[in-house]
Amino acid sequence: MSSRQRVSVACEACRKRRVKCDAAKPRCSRCSVLEKVCEYQHSEEKRKPPSKRYIQSLLSRIDNLERRVADYETQNDKHSLKSAQGPTLASQQDSNVTDDSAGLDSVQELTDICGRLSLGEGQELHFFDSRSNLAMIDEQLDERCYYHLLKFSKDRTQRPGINKIEVSQVTQDALLKVFWTWQNSWQYLVHESAWNRSYAAQDNEYCTPVLLYAMLAVAARFCNEPDGNGVNDPRDAGTFFSSKAKQLIFEEIEAPRVPTVIAAALVSVAELSLDIEPAAWTYIGRSMTNDRSASADKMEELP
Repeated sequence: MSSRQRVSVACEACRKRRVKCDAAKPRCSRCSVLEKVCEYQHSEEKRKPPSKRYIQSLLSRIDNLERRVADYETQNDKHSLKSAQGPTLASQQDSNVTDDSAGLDSVQELTDICGRLSLGEGQELHFFDSRSNLAMIDEQLDERCYYHLLKFSKDRTQRPGINKIEVSQVTQDALLKVFWTWQNSWQYLVHESAWNRSYAAQDNEYCTPVLLYAMLAVAARFCNEPDGNGVNDPRDAGTFFSSKAKQLIFEEIEAPRVPTVIAAALVSVAELSLDIEPAAWTYIGRSMTNDRSASADKMEELP
């Protein structure tokens, strides 16, 4: 092991030559060999103060620990008082209730340790583990995210069909014509005949709401007419359909199908048309991930 002391500030001569300095006083070894003037520049470190979010997370942790300590002391006082009075039927019932509440508290503590779901700064659903500072901030937590995931049934027969979408039939026909003519002709992502059969039968197999919304979002970028939702600015055309498709993609993320994979790829195309490359790369990556998940499900169904 070397006895050289690691320092954060080197002398001026070593700093100019960009070499290591042993910070020996009054002259470092390298300056002694080279017979250079060895000077140290002492200045205050310009460190940034901790962020408000970090301070808020620490305060939340402290409050949480103080509440747990207070609850623990209260429980100990109750147990000591009951043991002094002797075992009675009423005390046994109270202890059972206390044990049940303690069991619920332990489950809640375990949930806090494992982490929780929350809506991030971009209003998108994320998972924050217990080591994340954002998991302790109350403003970041939203109980609606649990409903957002649990409301979507894994049973594919119970999923909403295309008759539930909020788009008029006239707008659908116009945008679908544009999609088949200008988009799917050169970037073949949707099987037209299979989609038309599913669209006519409304069997919710190949033609699903998430895929239909994604197709309309891309087609609206090639259409000069308003999209039927009060959006007249060409720069914002298709954003209504794209937002609907994104929401359904998040809801189907646990049980993706082939339409989910295609819809994520089409949303990526729509984001690229808006010059939003980070979101486009995110959704094309999500499409590939859903493709692997759907392929694994198909392999499990094979005999």
